[in-house]
Amino acid sequence: MICRWLICLLACSSTLLAGSLSLGSYSGVPGGTVAANLMFASQGDAVSGIQFELDYDATILSINAIAGQAVTGAGKEVQVSPDRKKFLVAGLNQNLIADGVLVVLNIAVKDGSASGTYPVRFTSATSSDTRGTTKPMTSTSGVVQVGVARTPAISPGGVVQNFSGRPEIAPNTFISIYGSNFEGVGRKWDASDFQGQNLPAQLDGISATVNGKSAYVVYVGPTQVNVITPDDSFVGTADVQVRTRGGSSSPMKVAMSRQAPGLANFVVNGKTYLVATRGDGSVVGSAALSSSGVTFRPGRAGETVSLWGSGFGDCNPSAPSGVILSGDFPLKADVQVTVGGQAAIVSYKGMVSAGLAQVNVQLPQVAAGDQEILVRVDGATAVSNVFLTLQ
Repeated sequence: MICRWLICLLACSSTLLAGSLSLGSYSGVPGGTVAANLMFASQGDAVSGIQFELDYDATILSINAIAGQAVTGAGKEVQVSPDRKKFLVAGLNQNLIADGVLVVLNIAVKDGSASGTYPVRFTSATSSDTRGTTKPMTSTSGVVQVGVARTPAISPGGVVQNFSGRPEIAPNTFISIYGSNFEGVGRKWDASDFQGQNLPAQLDGISATVNGKSAYVVYVGPTQVNVITPDDSFVGTADVQVRTRGGSSSPMKVAMSRQAPGLANFVVNGKTYLVATRGDGSVVGSAALSSSGVTFRPGRAGETVSLWGSGFGDCNPSAPSGVILSGDFPLKADVQVTVGGQAAIVSYKGMVSAGLAQVNVQLPQVAAGDQEILVRVDGATAVSNVFLTLQ
C-alpha cells in the first residue's frame, strides 16, 4: 500500500499546485474606477512566471493592469491582451515572484451602468518555474458591487499644507484634503493626464476648487486628494471643495495667505528629519536607513545639500501657475537656515517645478550626530524641532 501511494505521488507530482491567486470584493460607481489588488501566494514552489485569464461583463466593466510589488520586485512586467482578458507576468526566468500584490487591476465602471453585483472570475491560472515547467494554480474570483455615487465630504480640519501638516494654505502650494467618498483609486498623475504643458485640473473625474478657482490635482484616493493650489491674491478665509461624480462637498474653510511654508520630512523612531539631498541622489541621514534604490549617509560640514518644500510665496520673475515650469524662478522671500545653532549659507532658493521650491544650503561646522535644523522665511519660523544627521 505504501509503495503504491509513493508511486502515485511521484507520478502526479507535475500536477501539484504552485500557488494561488485571489481577488476580493470591491465597490464602485458608474463612471468611476476601482483599484483591485490581485494577490499571489506561493505554496512552496519557485514561481518565475504567471498567466491567468479573467471573465467579466465587458459591457459594464473595463480592466487594465499595472504591476504590483510582487512583480516590480522581481524585475518583471505585466502584459495584457487586446481584449483585456488575458494577463501574463513575465521577465527573466531566474527572478522569482514573491508573495504579495501581483497586479493592481484598474476596473472602470462604464457610465450608465445599472447598480448590481458584477463578478470578475478566473477561468484559468498557471505558473512556470525557472526551467519553464508549468503548473496549475488555485484561484478565488472577486466581485465589483456597483452602487450610486455618494456625495464627497471633507473632514473637519481636513485641509492642510502637504509638507507641514498645518491647516494653512497659500497659492502654488501642495495641500492635502482628507475626507470620505472621494472615489479615487489611489493614484497620482502621470504623463497621460497632462494637456501639453498644462497640469491636470482633474483625475478620473475628481477635482477640487480653492476660493472658487480650479486646483491642479496631483493624487486621488478614496479618503485623500492632493492638489496644487491655483494662483490667487486673496488673503483671508478661503473655501475648499472636492467634486466627484457624486457631486460637490460642502465648503471647508481654511486660512489662506501669501505664504504657508513647509518642508519635506520623514520620521524615524518618532523623530522628524528634513529631506536633504545631494546631486548624486543620496539623502542626508544615518547610513542604516539605506535600502534598495536609496542611499543615506550623514552630512558633512562644507557640503551643499538641497531642501525641498512648498508655500514659500512669490518669485521674481513670477512663476506661471498651472503649467510645467521651464526656467529660473528665484523666491522673493528671505530664507534663513541654522543647523545646530550655527548659520548655514543659503546659496539658492527658487521654484523648480509647479508648487515645489528648492533651497540649497551649505552645512556649517557642528558636532556629529542629530542636529536641529531651523528654517525661517521672512523672519517667521517655517520648521522647528526637526533634525539632520551629521558626521
